[in-house]
Amino acid sequence: MTRTYSDAVVVSTLVGVTILAVVIGVLVGRSAAPLTAPKVKERTMITLNQSGDTCRPDDVGMLAQYQGKRVVWNIVNNCSTAYYVKVDNFRLRDPDSGNTPANTATQVLDNANEGTTTQAIVGNGGRATLDAKLIKGVAEGVYKYVISISTNGQTYTPVLDPDVDPWP
Repeated sequence: MTRTYSDAVVVSTLVGVTILAVVIGVLVGRSAAPLTAPKVKERTMITLNQSGDTCRPDDVGMLAQYQGKRVVWNIVNNCSTAYYVKVDNFRLRDPDSGNTPANTATQVLDNANEGTTTQAIVGNGGRATLDAKLIKGVAEGVYKYVISISTNGQTYTPVLDPDVDPWP
């Protein structure tokens, strides 16, 4: 065997091993990645309904969205009184303790003001929309939040506590 022949064998072996390593890396990377992305649910409906003297929202579906993207609450006020609506007090659920929400609120909306209607929503079918951007860099997980209503835009009463799930 000549020196030229042995150099060619070494180079071709190295090229073959490199190609094999790249193929294995691609296959392992694809198998570790989820087959489908999480299902985005960037919109939900808050429907305020009169129950005796009380105005309360129906159950609100959970929101799920990527950080830095927008979430939307479409609001319908079927109560007899006009109300401001606010979503705030986002608390991370702890899966290690039965999904109990943290005691301390976390800023989840990029601009907290986007979580409050700017005007009272008229009663008997009035509509409004809260359109807010989720902050980037918030801890991943499911957050419990509070929906509150107010007749004057100053003093709010909590009426429901649904969930939002921001993904990285």
